[in-house]
Amino acid sequence: MKKLVFVCLLVSAMNSTGYASLIAEDLFDYDVSINNDGYPLDAGDTSLVGLNGGSGWAGEWTGTTNAPYYPTIVEPVMSYPGMTLTGNSLYTWGSYGASTNNYRTGAYRELAGPVGGNAGDVLWVGFLVRAEGDPSGQQWAGVSLFYNDGGTLREKLLIGAPSDSYPNSTPPATHVQHWGFTSYITGSANNQLSDVSITEQAFFVTRLEFTGSEVTVTSWLNPALGSVPDEGNAVLQQTYTGTFTATHVRIASKNMTEMNWDELRLGTTYADVVPEPATLLLLSLGSLTLYRRRQ
Repeated sequence: MKKLVFVCLLVSAMNSTGYASLIAEDLFDYDVSINNDGYPLDAGDTSLVGLNGGSGWAGEWTGTTNAPYYPTIVEPVMSYPGMTLTGNSLYTWGSYGASTNNYRTGAYRELAGPVGGNAGDVLWVGFLVRAEGDPSGQQWAGVSLFYNDGGTLREKLLIGAPSDSYPNSTPPATHVQHWGFTSYITGSANNQLSDVSITEQAFFVTRLEFTGSEVTVTSWLNPALGSVPDEGNAVLQQTYTGTFTATHVRIASKNMTEMNWDELRLGTTYADVVPEPATLLLLSLGSLTLYRRRQ
């Protein structure tokens, strides 16, 4: 009986941060091309476009394939206290003066099914992100939620580094962006910016709460991993009139906004979007080893 109780407790502990309601994830655990020779990227590098790893998706990543403007798989460059990170990471950037097709770099992916929109629905989005290079004078980068409007993809929420309202669309030379989000839920753009500069790496977590007629968007930066973050610690919160159903995800950058991305997850609970804590994994493995020794 003691053995049975011990095993049940161990499984319960592992499930407490598990993915019972995970909607989709991509940890960018893809092979890195042997031609990856650093930045700038070139045609020999591994594009995210055409890859189909992870779970909860309807198909592969699609998007720009013009080198070097495609989103690229690179070796991991980020870490986070308490997280166990696997695989590689994703790098995106855009180029000034390029054509319409490649002044931004990004990729889209369709979810296995529509998410959100109805009263009582809750959607969590989480990812790691870090800006590269000089963050001044850049434009935008983010993980965006889209819905399919009769074959036309319409952006509803960008989470990451929103674009400010630049005079004449020209970023000031001394401008440094801040983490935040841009909502298009009401039909027009609304930027919400935190006081945290994109020079700081972030574990970015955002919750969308749907009432059927409104959506409340709440964001946290670098929340504790062990429990659901308190609203009092949120860096941003805004309620919008309207609703939408998310059908696609895009990761993109525009105009030299260089970003690294990792650990992308969507779920219905906070636990779904939190990478497995390293301490819990080690504790579980250690406990399992101890259990086996006692057999």
